[in-house]
Amino acid sequence: MPLPNAAFVYVPDNFRTTGERLDGRQAASEAFLKAFVRFSRADTFYCYTVHQDGFDAFAGQIATLAGAPRTSAWVKPTAMASLSEPGTLFRPGPDIGSLAWLRRHFDQRGFSLCGITHTTADDLALDALSGLATAPLQPWDALVCTSRAVKGMVERVLGGWEEYLAQKFGTKAPDRPLRLPIIPLGVDCDALAPGADAAAIRRDWRARLRIGENDIAVLYLGRLTHTTKANPLPLYLGLEKARQKTGRTIHLIQAGWLPGPFYEKTFREGAQAFAPSVNHVFLDGRAPDVRAGIRRAADIFASFPDNVQETFGLTPLEAMAAGLPAVVSDWNGYREIVRDGVDGILVPTAMPEAGAGAEPAYWFASGIMDYESYAAAAAQSIAVDVEAAAEAFARLIDDPALRTRMGHAGRARAREVFDWRAIVPRYQALWAELAESRKSMLELMAPAPGEPPHPLRADPYLAFAEYASVTITDDTLIASIDDAAAGRLQPIRSSPLAHLLPQFLLSDDELRPLIEGLRRGPQRIGDLKAAIAVARRPHLARTVGWLAKTGLVRLKG
Repeated sequence: MPLPNAAFVYVPDNFRTTGERLDGRQAASEAFLKAFVRFSRADTFYCYTVHQDGFDAFAGQIATLAGAPRTSAWVKPTAMASLSEPGTLFRPGPDIGSLAWLRRHFDQRGFSLCGITHTTADDLALDALSGLATAPLQPWDALVCTSRAVKGMVERVLGGWEEYLAQKFGTKAPDRPLRLPIIPLGVDCDALAPGADAAAIRRDWRARLRIGENDIAVLYLGRLTHTTKANPLPLYLGLEKARQKTGRTIHLIQAGWLPGPFYEKTFREGAQAFAPSVNHVFLDGRAPDVRAGIRRAADIFASFPDNVQETFGLTPLEAMAAGLPAVVSDWNGYREIVRDGVDGILVPTAMPEAGAGAEPAYWFASGIMDYESYAAAAAQSIAVDVEAAAEAFARLIDDPALRTRMGHAGRARAREVFDWRAIVPRYQALWAELAESRKSMLELMAPAPGEPPHPLRADPYLAFAEYASVTITDDTLIASIDDAAAGRLQPIRSSPLAHLLPQFLLSDDELRPLIEGLRRGPQRIGDLKAAIAVARRPHLARTVGWLAKTGLVRLKG
């Protein structure tokens, strides 16, 4: 039996971390594709994309990740039915509803759809979630949630939307066919584990950054923005208090990227204002040498997300794989990665009760403020316990043996639970379950004969049927204007004004005998249809309208 496989909905920017921006979703998607190449044992890697250059980029990236040419296959939207071969179409985001509408043009039982949650707070993600309630999803489709926390959010938001629709249409909210399995993001433990040169790398980095042998280096690695990621204020305050408690020299390394001058000024000035006794180091976390080696310089990893933008937390997982104890906020997926007191320490968080956020939610919905401001408004009132953070840092600073134990425990947990060797098979097992469901479970929302598969993307000649004077039907007669019409065909064909999209019309070889046949007299459209293959009949219908538009024929009746 072939191993479960999937075609990747591929846009190069979504799978690369070499651009000016470096977002978590890009890092996660790139890592998943690399892991799939390494651990899936797939013979062919499938790419679903519109254009040739997209497929070429995919094939090139697969070869680079594999270290050798590998077999890649291009699935075009016009050949969506061929997705039955891999069996699953995987999108690195939550918008699989739009794909379900496309699939409805073909065989809904032909393949499964699988998406994944990254950010679920912005308007694009929320609209994608709302689309799941109305799209023709099937019991063999799934949206992977990376944590229990984000699954709870998806169920609450999607459930509320489903209840609204039920109320609007005076019915009971139907059972949701979509599966919501929990599969966390993965990590390459081999690449992050300390090697034989770890001590040398540590010495080199600490010498470069002027960190003494007995000093404590705390590392934050990730995007540096207090509006949509993590406000560093509790981190600064906690480290300043830890410095006073322990008397040790503390260096805070913030390795990431600052979106602009405002953020750089805010972070640098805030660091000096709220943690004046701590030495602050800012590094560009997009630089390959920084991403590869900076963890070796650190003694403790810290990350205090307080933002609804965050859903899982890849950086603490990478820190654990590198053997660093983690001090992180007890926030959504972070609490499912770090075991408090085992791999690190969870710092409590608190947020206002439901109802207190109605005003910023309305401001966001109405366009008064953008998504970044909305996320910042919500995070502004989400607290990370500063005293608990200070105690956590002081405890680890004063106890090197505890740091070592937690670092070892974190590495073991990362390898056992989160290594890509463990995560890729979980995806393949899910896809195998979905394949079994396609065989046995009832198809929902089968398209009705003669009705458009997607009512909001209908055939324009159906949607706008009232616009024209008459409709061309099987009983319509088509007649040549004169015997010279065939001679005027080629000049018209060669004009971009008259011939825009030839792929939707009959070919020259098909059209020439039709024009010649009209010399014998008017022809009934239905009779012309009967003489050609069923698949070409829509081309004939469109070509008849085009011929009349260009003055080569006239329509009667």
